[in-house]
Amino acid sequence: MTTKKFIIRLIGYSCTGKSSVEKILLDKLPGVYLVSYDSLKWNLSNYDRDRDLALIKDIALGLFESVCRNSVPVLLSAYISTEGEYEVYKSIVNKYEYSLLEVRLTAPNEVLLSRFRERIKDADHAGTKISVTDEALFLKNLSKPFFVPSGVNVYDTSILKPADIADRIIDLLNKL
Repeated sequence: MTTKKFIIRLIGYSCTGKSSVEKILLDKLPGVYLVSYDSLKWNLSNYDRDRDLALIKDIALGLFESVCRNSVPVLLSAYISTEGEYEVYKSIVNKYEYSLLEVRLTAPNEVLLSRFRERIKDADHAGTKISVTDEALFLKNLSKPFFVPSGVNVYDTSILKPADIADRIIDLLNKL
């Protein structure tokens, strides 16, 4: 396990490739703990995105603080919609003296929609569950604002492969 105290925060809409980059980073950075809204929501039976959003956000925040309190490096993929929510996370980063690297993943909406449709087909074929299955809702979610601090590194996942993005993130991490 690494002894460096860092947090990599991945920011992006659904289908931008966060999960793909997460998997590669977790492979390349042993001992890093993933705090992911998407992972946590499936631990709640009968999860409903509208009803349970606040609960899962609260659980993610509590888990994040617990992991930081124990000086474990973090890969954070949490839904932070406002500057106020961001400041709460940032206060934990500062309290436990972590380095923070924030990365936003983007892609054109047409690419995201194509990936969404593919995700639906894959889930249907594999018999797995995904939280958003309605195309109109997916498109609506693409217009929902979320807080992105200034100065974050931005990578277009329609241009760069997840492995290339992960390598760039690790290079940036090594410079912290």
